[in-house]
Amino acid sequence: MRQELDIKEVDYKWGSGLKKGNSPKRLIIHHSATDSPETPEDIHKFHLDNGWSGIGYHFYIREDGTIYKGRDENVIGAHAKNANYNTLGICIEGNFEKEGLKEAQKNSLVKLGTYLSLKYPIKDILPHREVVDTLCPGTLFPMDNIKSSIIEEIKNM
Repeated sequence: MRQELDIKEVDYKWGSGLKKGNSPKRLIIHHSATDSPETPEDIHKFHLDNGWSGIGYHFYIREDGTIYKGRDENVIGAHAKNANYNTLGICIEGNFEKEGLKEAQKNSLVKLGTYLSLKYPIKDILPHREVVDTLCPGTLFPMDNIKSSIIEEIKNM
């Protein structure tokens, strides 16, 4: 199924401090909260500049629906403070306080969420705001629709 998703690899140069041992049980959904386009390399540089090991998310979905790999799935993320352990962080490009999710992004997120939910014992799919005091992934983000679409995809397999 990974080939169907066409997850793009990025040659990140990682800082120190990456920790392995992630056992994903939840997916945490984020938005980039940016008004201009942000590449995964841009996010990686921003996170490095903040003193992190690099991009804190495990996946990044661009406006055109392209999925990029971030951290390895077995590496603990840096995307949700105390909720980084046993989670996978998925960031979607855009500011969903100001705009809606693009159809290509929704389709990619549902495919990725379905894939990860079948690969790991995923028990829940949460917006970032449910684990940290934030608006992320934005009030215009269709969280319930995404969750129900992933559940429907799994049922139809």
